[in-house]
Amino acid sequence: MKTLINFGIIGLILMYIFDQETYLNLEAPVVHVIHFLLIGYVVWILLSDLFKGLRRQLTEKFGFTLKRIKRKFSKVKHQVLH
Repeated sequence: MKTLINFGIIGLILMYIFDQETYLNLEAPVVHVIHFLLIGYVVWILLSDLFKGLRRQLTEKFGFTLKRIKRKFSKVKHQVLH
């Protein structure tokens, strides 16, 4: 993925140098897409922090951890299989 992004950037630079009209026609939509991607990234960060905080609150309130749930499921699974 990183290689594709690097090729894209190199292509845009070459297009800017050799064919500015095409570059300017492509620039506007690309800038709008980049803005939406940045907004999506910020929302992703905010929601991940929110979910981490919510999980922490539930853990403190109910003594609820994923490890305990996994242990309980493995015990039930082990009992059912044997």
